[in-house]
Amino acid sequence: MPVYASDRDERPVPRASYRLQLNKDFGFSDAEKLAPYLGRLGISHAYLSPILKARPGSMHGYDTVDHTLVNPELGTLDGLRQMAAALRREGIGIILDIVPNHMGIGGAENPYWLNVLEWGRDSRYAYWFDINWAPSEPSLQDKVLMPFLGSALGEAIETGRMSLKFDDATGSFAIWAEDTHKLPIDPRHYGEILKHAGDIDEALLSGWGVDQDVAAQLKTRLAEARAPGIEMAVQHFNSEAGRQDLAELIAKQNWRAARYSVGADEINYRRFFIVSDLAAIRIERQEVFDHAHKLIFQLVEEGLVEGLRIDHIDGLYDPKQYTLRLRQACPRPIYLVVEKILAPGEALRSDWDIDGTTGYEFANVTAQLLVDPAAEGTLTEFYRDFTGETGTLDALEREAKLEIIDYEMSAELDALTTRLTAIAGSHRASADLTRNGIRNALRHFLSCLSVYRTYVEGDTTASDRNYIEEALAEAQTMAPTLDGALFDFLRDVALLNIEGDDVLETAMRLQQFTGPAMAKGLEDTALYRYNRLIALSDVGERPDQFSVSPDQFHAFNRDRAANFPGGMLTSSSHDTKRGEDVRARIAALSLLPDEWIAKVTEWRAHFGEDIDANDLYYFFQQLLGAWPAEFARSGAIDPDKLETFRERTRDAMTKAVREARRHTTWTANSEDYEGALMAVVDQTLDPDGEFLADFRAFADEIGPLGARNSIIAATLKLTVPGMPDIYQGAELYEQSMVDPDNRRPVDFAERTALLNALPNDLSETMADWTSGKTKLGVISRLLALRKEIPNLFAKGRYEPIAFDEENSRAVGFLRRDGDAAILVLAWLGLPEDTPDLKVQLPSELAAGDWTNVFTGREVDSGSLNEILGEMPAAVLRLA
Repeated sequence: MPVYASDRDERPVPRASYRLQLNKDFGFSDAEKLAPYLGRLGISHAYLSPILKARPGSMHGYDTVDHTLVNPELGTLDGLRQMAAALRREGIGIILDIVPNHMGIGGAENPYWLNVLEWGRDSRYAYWFDINWAPSEPSLQDKVLMPFLGSALGEAIETGRMSLKFDDATGSFAIWAEDTHKLPIDPRHYGEILKHAGDIDEALLSGWGVDQDVAAQLKTRLAEARAPGIEMAVQHFNSEAGRQDLAELIAKQNWRAARYSVGADEINYRRFFIVSDLAAIRIERQEVFDHAHKLIFQLVEEGLVEGLRIDHIDGLYDPKQYTLRLRQACPRPIYLVVEKILAPGEALRSDWDIDGTTGYEFANVTAQLLVDPAAEGTLTEFYRDFTGETGTLDALEREAKLEIIDYEMSAELDALTTRLTAIAGSHRASADLTRNGIRNALRHFLSCLSVYRTYVEGDTTASDRNYIEEALAEAQTMAPTLDGALFDFLRDVALLNIEGDDVLETAMRLQQFTGPAMAKGLEDTALYRYNRLIALSDVGERPDQFSVSPDQFHAFNRDRAANFPGGMLTSSSHDTKRGEDVRARIAALSLLPDEWIAKVTEWRAHFGEDIDANDLYYFFQQLLGAWPAEFARSGAIDPDKLETFRERTRDAMTKAVREARRHTTWTANSEDYEGALMAVVDQTLDPDGEFLADFRAFADEIGPLGARNSIIAATLKLTVPGMPDIYQGAELYEQSMVDPDNRRPVDFAERTALLNALPNDLSETMADWTSGKTKLGVISRLLALRKEIPNLFAKGRYEPIAFDEENSRAVGFLRRDGDAAILVLAWLGLPEDTPDLKVQLPSELAAGDWTNVFTGREVDSGSLNEILGEMPAAVLRLA
């Protein structure tokens, strides 16, 4: 069994995890075969993407359709057990990624959702999903909107894109939209279909009534009847003559089919962000909680699963209630982390009884540490001159949030406004507030909230109160013509200053709204508009903070050690917008700002004025960061590999400009703009073009600096307080662009061969920076150290160390536990500038015998440049 860093106490914390993205092309048997490699690498836990049954072909697993089944595309339950056994033989346990917020509802695979569509409010699962059965839109009373059509409803009926089908195995009728989405017919309307079936048993024409059990029996009889008239009836409804009958039948159902764009204005179920085929479930209801976790708890009980990662915790009605219930219901103590994005200065709630977050905040502070603060003024001025962008991130964020709220989330805003208007009208102090005024004040308040959500649940914390008060004050400034009483009313509801169950329910709903607004507004829009240095533009990050000092980095780590020492340390994930080594290389531009500016100015001349300069600046950075390290080798690039990179770049740039929403969008593609952008991509990657040769020369110059940053980042991740996670393949360079690019297959054979051939002295690999050997060696060497002295990393003190003179680009710290100690050192500047600094150790350690973990050599000198040698980082172990 795995050895835990916590001596297997009641709350085990894994030593180090390795993320595996499972899908139809990489299932349990494939992960089983990796067990020896992962064991050799030195991890303690495999961290698996969701394994429950998802929509067929899902490449991520976050569209669960049945919580009671293992995804058959990954393998069987016995296959899962076999994989777990193989991992266990290597001392490796399993952490599972689970999705309690939503389920996949598109297609025809979710039996619970299909039952809701079939029976409406009478479905036994009608209140498992977060559906508003009485929205303001009259056509949706007692119906569920299904915005999955590629055209208007009338056109879909006329063109046969909606057709009636009979399933002779189950004896049931359904409308199929786009030949993909199953929309069941309410059995209470079967008689209207069967009357067109000619000679058929009279008993099957009536009696369907409202009893679902009786209907099930009649369906069985209908399936057994195999009457030829049934097909005749189906053909009638699908014929030109029967289109009116089909339209009338559709109009009577418990669902309303519509074009996908209608969802923004009229959706009446809570979604995951603005994704209409992911419907939220009410996990706060005990029966839903029990159902959704039954198989997960079984796997924990069997000892197959030892940790859980909770996806999108902020989407839940009451995150605290959920995590406490999960702890209580789980049959064994587990490692528990949540996907939670913390705003600058925001503290993770200490009363959730969790081990920490999934670690985006660590990825961000590390990126900021790698950036040289001396370049801020130069790069900021050039960015403004080159692009014409002068707006602040705060302004861009507010603008983007309002766009999302007013358009993609208009229906959700309307539902909240309806609730608030009803509350206002029932109290004398707010009775004169109008619906339109409330809606306007609400949208401004939401756009100004600086955190993803607050957690008012009957007991408001001081921090939540501050976030709400600050947002309201800012909103009032942004909308000075609105009546101040509107903001006073929103304050009273958000802070529960008004009593009543309807107020509590509305406040909780309000909190569920703010996360998607922030995610879509900041992460998926503003971060594609603010492109000063995109190494800083990622999940949970605010790129207007250019850098952090070593002192700020130390403060971050000491806080983690004191409050969440078992929290995950992430540098790449399935959600990050670019791989960790893309970010590391782009951060290195701050070391050569003048050279970068000269090159970008020169490159700009290669292109016309068809592309927004801001998008072009983004493209140059992405191209440089993602440029495969292997392309730096001399000689011609393999044409097939260059073509693959070109296609990946085209896809990523298309996504970037659509997310930015300035010249094209997902819903209204500009063929002209996107075509011009693709022409730029093709021109830059033309092997015979003059641009590429010049670009390659600069990439070869910046590449080794990026590689040094990668080594520093890996060293820090594996030595600071926390539980490090390695994203699949990232033990070598992780140069992915935004998803789905980061879910590409990983060449584990290459990694195995390189791991087995590493020299004892890792400094020997530095000259071959393009191979990634040094990074792999650093990771494997430190994982071995964590395995050898686990308590030092799990419980050891974190102590910043000083140098004999001030230098903002040197960083160092001690980890100590009893007689065990390690000293971590790194130089963040240019290698030729490494100073002759003396490391100031505590007196009781100064005379100790230290060995460099990366080289195996004893360290005689206390000088930073002599300790580091050819490498940018060192870990010294006290003998």
